[in-house]
Amino acid sequence: MRKIVVFRTIGVLVILALSILILVLFRSKEMDKTVILIGESQEETPERTEHSLSETTQVPFIYVYITGAVQEPGVYALREGARLYQAVSLAGGLLPEADLSRINEAAILKDSEHVHVPLIGETLPASSEDPGSVTVNINTEGPDRLMLLPGIGEAKAAAIVRYRTQYGPFSSIEDIMNVSGIGKALFEQIKDRIKV
Repeated sequence: MRKIVVFRTIGVLVILALSILILVLFRSKEMDKTVILIGESQEETPERTEHSLSETTQVPFIYVYITGAVQEPGVYALREGARLYQAVSLAGGLLPEADLSRINEAAILKDSEHVHVPLIGETLPASSEDPGSVTVNINTEGPDRLMLLPGIGEAKAAAIVRYRTQYGPFSSIEDIMNVSGIGKALFEQIKDRIKV
């Protein structure tokens, strides 16, 4: 009888010890998952990325200078591949008198880029570049710069802006032929003067 009581007591203690061990292991794994989830969901900053011990690779950042019709013009750090609307948001948003027809908020930004958001009716300074040699980014430039290209007038420049606003940025210069009114002949005239 005594042996049965001893065996039962030992059995209960073993089961209790195993239960505690399983509970401790389960909780420690759950805490690890929580830390990972919190780390992934928090917004990265350049400073955090540079000093974070948990990150194995650094997230590349770009710096963009935004001026014109935004609440707080200045230089902003964004993740590589960020779009203009994100920079505008960091700059406090657009002023009510911003001319949205002359910018592409879906444009992908590049490091050290200067983006000027014009006011409605604002006359931009004439480019000091020779119009015959200027290279135009068809994803970011407004109608005024697009019209520096041969064969691109006001209507075609507006069509380019409308197309990229509706369908997103061009992935290659050949994609400009998807814009109504721009065929192979016109593309051949401008292909050496455009980029994405």
